[in-house]
Amino acid sequence: QTKLTETVALLGTPAYMSPEQASGMASTVDARTDVYSLGVVLYELIAGRLPFAETDPETLLAHIRNDSPPDLSALAPGVPEGVAAVVAKAMERHAEHRYPDGEALRADLDLLLQGLRPGARLVGALEGVWRGLRRRPGLLAAAGAALLLVGLAGFCGGGPSRLAPSARRNPGSSGRPP
Repeated sequence: QTKLTETVALLGTPAYMSPEQASGMASTVDARTDVYSLGVVLYELIAGRLPFAETDPETLLAHIRNDSPPDLSALAPGVPEGVAAVVAKAMERHAEHRYPDGEALRADLDLLLQGLRPGARLVGALEGVWRGLRRRPGLLAAAGAALLLVGLAGFCGGGPSRLAPSARRNPGSSGRPP
């Protein structure tokens, strides 16, 4: 059902919609929207399944709007890193991080075919965590507070000993000169 074009408030096939389409932001739909949809097709060809396998259209659209697709490398372990990076860039949730058009996507695919490294790259673990936190301000605030508490605990006694350097070398010493 999510692979059929529906005639409701949104125009398009839900499983292949970009986040901006799924949000109903028609004014922001441009070539990057088509790049996202092509990324979904590539993802499906490589992984053998859609990135979001929801059967309920509303749940599917919520995932498209709010979540990044599952890591392609995890679903297709043999996929080259460059291919996974190109598909991930094509399917970036934020249009400004995607290829600007099909030509830019094709250029990176051509580089892959020539055995060269494409301009796309996989998001590192820290960058992925940061992006996730930015999308969830409450979680970002909680993570910031936790880091602050850990830092304060280390500063106020839970961290390295405040004894003189000689006391750290001689555990039986009081840290005072003889």
